[in-house]
Amino acid sequence: MFARLLDAAIVQTVRVVAIGLNPRLARANWNYNDKKSLPNPADPYTVEDKWMWRKLIDRSPVFIEISDKLGVRGWLERHGISVKTSEVIWAGSDAREIPDAALEGGVVVKANHGSAMNIFLPEPPEDRDAMTAKANSFLTRTHGERAVEWAYSAIERKIFVERFLPNATSEIKLYCFGGRVARIVAIFDRLGETTADVWVPDVGDTFKRSSVNAVVGEGRADRPLPACTDAAIEIAKEIGVHFDHIRVDFMSDDMSLWLGELTVYNLSGNFHGVQADEKEALNRAWDIRKSWFLTTPQTGWRKIYAAALLRRINARSV
Repeated sequence: MFARLLDAAIVQTVRVVAIGLNPRLARANWNYNDKKSLPNPADPYTVEDKWMWRKLIDRSPVFIEISDKLGVRGWLERHGISVKTSEVIWAGSDAREIPDAALEGGVVVKANHGSAMNIFLPEPPEDRDAMTAKANSFLTRTHGERAVEWAYSAIERKIFVERFLPNATSEIKLYCFGGRVARIVAIFDRLGETTADVWVPDVGDTFKRSSVNAVVGEGRADRPLPACTDAAIEIAKEIGVHFDHIRVDFMSDDMSLWLGELTVYNLSGNFHGVQADEKEALNRAWDIRKSWFLTTPQTGWRKIYAAALLRRINARSV
């Protein structure tokens, strides 16, 4: 009895400190849950609290590497995961050094340390200086700072030029919890009037279209999953077994796949349509006992807290 009370006190202390030091993040969590439940990032039951826990507690060094749009390729190679990626033509720390030849033939100029930092160039730029200035401006941005997406800020910032895939107009986002895919978002016509659907597990290994609307696109697609989805699922499972949760994004022409990125913080840290209902499938799918924090020896207060948290999770999982 005393041990349980001590564990509760340890966890509650971490909760109070985490909320006190991060009021903006706590407020966002509270608002997202319609102000029905106070955040609990120290002993999380729901995905919203688990996102907050991941941001504040689970500081896995691997998150930095896989959030790096260049570094993730090395991670995949080291783990023997065979998947196509778009060709990188050039990478460096100053867009002024990009050779003119690297900007020919249809390319995308990107930053490696965040999202929404892309310049699509179906043709060489008419104003090279303006393109260079815009690309270098990406290096001054700290992606995800307000949302405490800390892994992005630790990436060594680079600009790179990637071969554009003109026929890859579909995108498949797979939400993995360990080696299990528990949600798919299929996006179509991503360079035009984008439509999308959410898919959830059905009987056996099949998926069914969800009534939940995707947050991307102009509306529902009401189209079958791309023909290559089964292949995407198998690759995503290979990747997913290394994490308690990861989103695996593919670009597709409906037949072939190219890995887009691995995403640690979905939508800056939430699942659209999933709130504080502990019975909701995604809340139950995410087992943080498989996280880096709870599978790697910790030191100091983290060691004491990790042991207390693990005992509490195991006790209610019996």
